[in-house]
Amino acid sequence: MRTHHPRIPAILGAGAIALTGLTIAPTAQAAKTTDGRMDIGITKVADANDGVYAVGDTLAFNINVTNLDAEARSFEVAQTNLGGRVTACKWRNIAAKATKTDCTGYATHTITQADLDAGSFTPEISYTVRAPEYKGDALNTPETVRGEAVPIKAAPPGQDAPKDPQEPEEEKGDFPKAEPAPLPDASVSLPASMSDGTAVATGTATDNVRIPAITTAPNGDLLVAYDVRPTDNGNKGGDSPNPNHIVQRRSTDGGKTWGAPTYIHKGVETGTKEGYSDPSYVVDSATGTIFNFHVKSYDVGFAASQPGKDAQARNVIHAEVSTSTDNGHTWTHRVITPDITNDPSWISRFAASGQGIQIQHGQYKGRLVQQFTIKLASGAFQAVSVYSDDHGATWKAGTPAGTGMDENKVVELSDGRLMMNSRVSDGSRYRKIATSTDGGQTWSKPISDKNLPDSVNNAQIIRAFPNAAPGTDRAKVLLLSHSPNPKAWSRDRGTISLSCDDGATWTGKVFRAERVGYTTLAVQSDGSLGLLSEDGNDRQIVYRNFSLAWLGSECPALKDDPSPEPKPEEPPAPAPKAGWEKDGDAWRYRNADGGLATGWLKDGDAWYYLRADGTMATGWVKDGDAWYLLQDNGAMATGWAKDGGKWYHFAASGAMTTGWIRLAGTWYHLGASGAMTTGWLQEGGSWYYLRDNGAMATGWVAVGPSRYYMDPVTGGWRG
Repeated sequence: MRTHHPRIPAILGAGAIALTGLTIAPTAQAAKTTDGRMDIGITKVADANDGVYAVGDTLAFNINVTNLDAEARSFEVAQTNLGGRVTACKWRNIAAKATKTDCTGYATHTITQADLDAGSFTPEISYTVRAPEYKGDALNTPETVRGEAVPIKAAPPGQDAPKDPQEPEEEKGDFPKAEPAPLPDASVSLPASMSDGTAVATGTATDNVRIPAITTAPNGDLLVAYDVRPTDNGNKGGDSPNPNHIVQRRSTDGGKTWGAPTYIHKGVETGTKEGYSDPSYVVDSATGTIFNFHVKSYDVGFAASQPGKDAQARNVIHAEVSTSTDNGHTWTHRVITPDITNDPSWISRFAASGQGIQIQHGQYKGRLVQQFTIKLASGAFQAVSVYSDDHGATWKAGTPAGTGMDENKVVELSDGRLMMNSRVSDGSRYRKIATSTDGGQTWSKPISDKNLPDSVNNAQIIRAFPNAAPGTDRAKVLLLSHSPNPKAWSRDRGTISLSCDDGATWTGKVFRAERVGYTTLAVQSDGSLGLLSEDGNDRQIVYRNFSLAWLGSECPALKDDPSPEPKPEEPPAPAPKAGWEKDGDAWRYRNADGGLATGWLKDGDAWYYLRADGTMATGWVKDGDAWYLLQDNGAMATGWAKDGGKWYHFAASGAMTTGWIRLAGTWYHLGASGAMTTGWLQEGGSWYYLRDNGAMATGWVAVGPSRYYMDPVTGGWRG
């Protein structure tokens, strides 16, 4: 018999399953109860079966309830012919005239032969209404409420029932390599708008969905990622170590429609379990690479993680980064727990979901920064930046900051400093902020920002104009998605706040008064803003699109720049031709927009470095902590290169190598200056001999009139 999996069709949404997402709007025709206390609607979650099912297939249902009383009431299911987690469809306090819509996909029914014989199934519930908190006697008249009958027919003999959309799969195949691209800036010319919500993921009877992340890929595609958290097979559907999956959806038209779900990293739900949770994107605009940071868990979560940094340890919660060089289609994975655990007292860690940054200006331009929360052996929660100065080849952790920290985000300010904005875990009720003058390596003491009350929630801070020149008004414009209700854990009153002064002051506008859970946002390729929230209480990830003008701010930086009056007597100058151009003895590279390129530039198969004035560098250049050698034609050296009579070795990234390096089975040593060592070398109490070609000698070697025996494995002189 065919095995039918109900999970992903329902995750895709409650409505017609097109790969377009779902507009959040009432779909149930609620029925007013006989006593007039409640409107109750039971509606089937749409699937792709077109009424054709087999025994064992699963139907999923949504239950919506409106309290028609003049006072708050509680509601719970008493009896029903539905299964799954239908008993979770209860509310301890429904305000007068309020509607509850977050029982999405909990209620299920498994198709039986009797259903096929009858040709339909009708969902029904009886219920109990009491005072808030389920106190006192039942207030309602006993009654059974039924939804519409679901037509059910068997497939014709010899045919299988229609297949639902596939579960997410890891994309395979050859996709175009991502090209470097500037990060998008928000638009000040788009008209004021805030779209209705569209569900990009909805929970089912066998899965919760939580923890959204969003980014714009270098090719302009909009990517969203989230946890799919299994509740079946003995799993609980919660945080790690639940064997969760990181799933992604893609929009190629700015969020109007959405493609099928795919895995960034799939967990292992049964047997020796393995899970991935809490995604966060970082985009390298200089290379086109996308990184997705997340938790990797085996047997423990954040609270129970033990000391250690062995990547295979099952009693340690791990940090993993997945990397894509093709705009998020395919991914490779690497655990970086050993690289970012600077001290044995750091016993637990996780990346804050949402977005990290790449620094776009100043001394640390090009640095990739992702914020983490760590737990010390003392129990303290601190914030720490994990960063890379070599485009993600290696990752380091800075110095931890604060106490009572939690999920924290980072943004680049107009003066080159970074600002941290953090949820708190110490009950202080306001978001904490700190600043860094060294690219996130160290931080000032975090303090409560009394402008930003918080409901103990993850939020997202971004720079609206990442390409704006330092010190300009637009460089000071920040956006924050958050829940500023000071009532702990309310996680409602979803708000977009705006600062025009690097976060010194804020104004805000509510986009949803009800619960929004975690929120995150990103600038899209057209200059609009993409916003994700958890509107369904573990059951739904919702996308909205809005413009800066929707905020209604009078901030001068958000006004259109006036266009100069044309001068008819002066014809417009021809646009400069893109490509290399010579200016005296110097070479420069002009971009397609007419501006001069600066920093690293790839042309053909070679990398070049353009100074701040646009001139092409030759010779030695230091970028971050690494040295690079630009040959006479400007091309970056890799592998062996000779300069000034000495040999040097450069990694594939172009960074100069120091210390020992093994190439094609032979060891070489590069001194602190990077120059290849020859002759005798003393290191760590042992002597080594490097031949004239730099190769480490082993076995017998003649040096002058003497012969020496060098260890055949380590190369050390045996004396």
